[in-house]
Amino acid sequence: MRHVGVTNVRLMVVNAAEALTTMLAPESVHELRVWFPDPWHKKRHHKRRLVTPEFARLAARVLEPGGVWR
Repeated sequence: MRHVGVTNVRLMVVNAAEALTTMLAPESVHELRVWFPDPWHKKRHHKRRLVTPEFARLAARVLEPGGVWR
């Protein structure tokens, strides 16, 4: 089993913006991954997109210096 003994990985299924705001300390994340952030490509769905300037600010707050957002 590949995951036995692994202690440095955390996976969460949560509202991303809420987690970045309330659950994670500043500069506490080495790598932040977001899958399918903008599933609606039509302009009328723009309001539902995750990646916005506000979300980028939240991501920057939790990433450690040199951290990566993928």
